[in-house]
Amino acid sequence: MLSMFWEASVRALAIALAAGLVLRLARIKARAARFQVWAAVLFSMLLLPALATWGPAIKVTSPVMESVVDGPIALTPPLQPIVQARHASLQANPGLSWDWRRAVVAIYLAGLFVMLLRLMLGTWQALRLLRMAQVVQGKLTHGSCATPLTIGFLRPKVVLPQGWTEWPREQLQLALTHEQEHVRRRDPLFQWVALLNRAVFWFHPLAWWLERHIAGLAEEACDDAVLAEGY
Repeated sequence: MLSMFWEASVRALAIALAAGLVLRLARIKARAARFQVWAAVLFSMLLLPALATWGPAIKVTSPVMESVVDGPIALTPPLQPIVQARHASLQANPGLSWDWRRAVVAIYLAGLFVMLLRLMLGTWQALRLLRMAQVVQGKLTHGSCATPLTIGFLRPKVVLPQGWTEWPREQLQLALTHEQEHVRRRDPLFQWVALLNRAVFWFHPLAWWLERHIAGLAEEACDDAVLAEGY
């Protein structure tokens, strides 16, 4: 399990660096295009554990490290007694060499449980809000919304805060255009996948960065769509 996530983490970082380099060299500025690139990185990262399990492995250890763990080594004379004594100790007490692995796995599983629990609770609360929203003048409305929201995966819907009926017509149209662009792009689904990836790779800074960056690009892409409409 440790080797699987280690390989997946290395590959994900390599893919992200390559994507960033391509965006920079190609001078791609459009938010929608950048969103698509980083969304592809996101989905690749989420699929990497399976690829690391069934695909070709990446060699991430040096010959010296392999020899320390797996068998006799040829080191300089001052280091030979230390390494040989350590190797003999591990052979005499094989259980000791696995304690740290069990501890790391336990820490990872605990973090995964907490992050998945947060994701499940957040998903439940969002869907509950959508179910409890009332239709006011043909539009979904909920009192707990401070701003317009787009909720849902396959069929996202826009929920407006109470008091939207008092908004100026232009403000309402601007908000609806922005949120309808989220609906068209299926941004809530991408955001949920980003949160799932962050839960699986909670230890990896790249997963946290991808979640924030994709959310920011989605908002900027919707703002660009609003400006394109002439608002």
